[in-house]
Amino acid sequence: MGIAQANNTDETAVDLLIRGLYSRNIELQVPSPMQFGVAEDQYFALIPTMAAQALASGSPQNNPRVPTIEEIETIYRQAWR
Repeated sequence: MGIAQANNTDETAVDLLIRGLYSRNIELQVPSPMQFGVAEDQYFALIPTMAAQALASGSPQNNPRVPTIEEIETIYRQAWR
């Protein structure tokens, strides 16, 4: 994606990637669940189910480090806004 350089530390590269993805979402006007109009109480009530289904799908295993279910739930909570 051309966001990080080969001499960046892993921590710096991850930070640059996150910033780049946020910027791209803004550029493409990708709404958050809240902005899309998803009901907050329903969204947060479904986080355990969404996280379990994400883990069961096998997709997290495609990452260099497989997240725990708690980490996936945290990502969903952070994605709300």
